[in-house]
Amino acid sequence: MNWLAWWNLIFVLPGIAGVLSLGLVFVGVADDDAGEVDLDGDADLDGEVIPGDAVGVWLGLAGIGQIPLPLWLGIFGLAYGLIGLTVNLCTAPVLVAVFCALAGGLAVAALFARLFRRLVPREETAAEPPEALAGQTGRMIDLVSEVEGYAQVRDRFGNLQQVRCRSHASTPLARNQPIIVVSVDPSTRLCLVVPDETV
Repeated sequence: MNWLAWWNLIFVLPGIAGVLSLGLVFVGVADDDAGEVDLDGDADLDGEVIPGDAVGVWLGLAGIGQIPLPLWLGIFGLAYGLIGLTVNLCTAPVLVAVFCALAGGLAVAALFARLFRRLVPREETAAEPPEALAGQTGRMIDLVSEVEGYAQVRDRFGNLQQVRCRSHASTPLARNQPIIVVSVDPSTRLCLVVPDETV
């Protein structure tokens, strides 16, 4: 097998890049928070990737924004390279191999992101008491029901925290919806929130 042939290099190089990206993540060179998606359609001072609502939906389906971007790119690159080379070995046309590699890479990365979020706790430990988030603003990023889900909220020091929240008046919540934290149960860290009508 000629690894330097162009029809193999288009899979070998992304695979190597994926391995390098995963290596940087595991040795701690890549920032764990790099590339988090804050789906509010505006630029953020922390360098987060912020797409518009429609694009954000598709990125969310692909798993982008659910895990650190270097980790997502590493998984996608490795899966793309392995799937592409495997299909190439079956002597399939190059375009078919590219399509299978893209579809398979996105599927593997999306599944990994969802599994990762289930295994790793999504609430971050705050330097101050949880109830100090009362009065702070944030944005819904995920829903587990119509009135409950997860939000990203900035504390008074500007630190971004991911917390579980519930609608204060039991009104439906939506992804990407701006919210205000009304109160926090210190024992469960559950935030009661209302829509932020000022945004």
